[in-house]
Amino acid sequence: MSALIVALKDSNKYVRSLAAEALGEIGNPEAVTALTEALTEADDYVLEFVAEALEKMGDLRTLKQIIYRWDIDIYESNIFQLARKLAIRYRKTKNSVIPVYRQRFRFLVKRIRGIIVMLISSLRDK
Repeated sequence: MSALIVALKDSNKYVRSLAAEALGEIGNPEAVTALTEALTEADDYVLEFVAEALEKMGDLRTLKQIIYRWDIDIYESNIFQLARKLAIRYRKTKNSVIPVYRQRFRFLVKRIRGIIVMLISSLRDK
C-alpha cells in the first residue's frame, strides 16, 4: 500500500489516478490522509479518482479537511460532490460542519473585497 501512496505523487497523471483508484478499492483507512492530500491535485482527471476513493472511505475528518484547508478548492466539482456526499452521510453526528461554511464564506468575502480595493487603487494610480 505504501507504494500506492507514493504513486499519488507520480509525475504521470494516469499513474496517480490508478493509485487513487486502487487505494479506494483496498479501503485501508491509512490511505485517507494521503488521498485527502491529493485533493490539492490540479488535474480534474485525477481528482475524479481521488474523490471516488474518498467517497468510499472518507470520514468526518475528511469532510472537515475539505472545508478548513485553503489549498483544497471545495468549489471544484469533484470535491464539492464529495463534500456534499460526506456531509449527508455525517449530518446526524454531533459535529456539525455547517457553521464552518459561513466562516469560510465571510473570510473569502473580506479577501475578495481587499483584492478589489487594491485593483481599483492600482488602476487609479495609472
